[in-house]
Amino acid sequence: MTSQPKANSTGRLSNTQPNSFRTTTVKCLIHSLLKSSTDHAFKELETLLIEYAKSLVSDADYHQFMGAIELMKPLLKELTVTKPDKFIKNMVDAICISNGNQNKRANALQAIIITIFDINRQYLGFTILLTYLKHCNKFKMSTHVIRSTKKIIHHLKVLSINDVLVEIYLEESIAFYNLKNYMKSKASLMNGKSLVSGGNLEVEVQSRLDMHSGALFLAEKEYGTAYSYFYEALENLDNMKKTNEAIDAFKYMCITKLIMNRPEEVKSLFASNFGLKYFGPQIKILQDMAIAIQKKSLSQFDKVIKANPSLKKDIIIKNILKSLYDLMLDQDISRALKPYTVTDLNCIAKKVGISQERLHLRLCFLILDDKLNAVIFDNEGIIVLNEESPSDANVKVLELGQKLIQKSDMMVIISQLRASLLHKSTNESVKIPRAWKKPTETFQKTSKML
Repeated sequence: MTSQPKANSTGRLSNTQPNSFRTTTVKCLIHSLLKSSTDHAFKELETLLIEYAKSLVSDADYHQFMGAIELMKPLLKELTVTKPDKFIKNMVDAICISNGNQNKRANALQAIIITIFDINRQYLGFTILLTYLKHCNKFKMSTHVIRSTKKIIHHLKVLSINDVLVEIYLEESIAFYNLKNYMKSKASLMNGKSLVSGGNLEVEVQSRLDMHSGALFLAEKEYGTAYSYFYEALENLDNMKKTNEAIDAFKYMCITKLIMNRPEEVKSLFASNFGLKYFGPQIKILQDMAIAIQKKSLSQFDKVIKANPSLKKDIIIKNILKSLYDLMLDQDISRALKPYTVTDLNCIAKKVGISQERLHLRLCFLILDDKLNAVIFDNEGIIVLNEESPSDANVKVLELGQKLIQKSDMMVIISQLRASLLHKSTNESVKIPRAWKKPTETFQKTSKML
């Protein structure tokens, strides 16, 4: 005699019941609800489907769940607006937090979206679509996001649903960022920002826009601007008490200061109100990195990275770690080369602690970027460092002199403009001397004398 799945004390079916039996139960509940709708029966159906959504593991589970969603279409059409909306959102949340395969969960969300549009609940459909895009970006399914946004953006523009459209553009921008297509990512972000009118955007969405803007500027090496965006995001997230997101924003602020080679400023951040509030294991890792950079110890920095593989799970930090490592490596190479005019590449490689091939590649980059004045002789395996000639030194002095003259001329012009404002009541305009208008003439005369 075969045993049947038992119901619990509330009359609801146990979570351990086979999914095939769940499917049969769902079908029975839907048919009974179509004949006579009761709140108790609908609540039973809602609970059963949410439990079902949390356990999408095998292909059979997925197909049975999709069949249940298809059967619900006529029922959802007959119900009032608020009841199915809440039910669908709860089911979507259950799918997002389940432990099933991310591709199967994405497919389940797609099926729900199609069902919602079939029953003409467009705004709800766009909202669930946004959840689907966030799910795909979370698991780096960037091509799914780009393919979906291309299809839906035009419809949102026609319907003028700007609040959803801003977030759709943001998710598209994040997808392009994950693919390292920064130009298209920036274009999508600007499209989203162009729809924002002053004060109409939710604070949470604004903080996400700021965070992603900071990530883009960080990738483009606009470090000052990136830091400002991260700080704005941190303030908003702190006000909303979004602790995890606020910690991320603080981490990005620290990593920005590190890539700017300002580890002493990172120490000040740790001592700030935000630093004290959010200090924990994740921030401690960045503190260790700052100490290694301040000591200019590549080996210590490398140990911190290897001891904390979780750093590479964050795509923003992962993208910047290589640049940080190269910065530390360049400093080590420069220190190792400083005492020599001619030296063996193998000797320098041993001092720095890297292979000769890797050293050779890094030296080529330094020479091409004009950060190192040297010639590599591959046959002999040596590097010859060229000393700075007197003419090079004179050029640097002249360039510095030109900058100083331009800055001093600007200060004089500002002073004269302020003086003209003071004499405005007497209608006396102060004339700026010709020499101040053309600082290059003064510079040319000075350079000829040198």
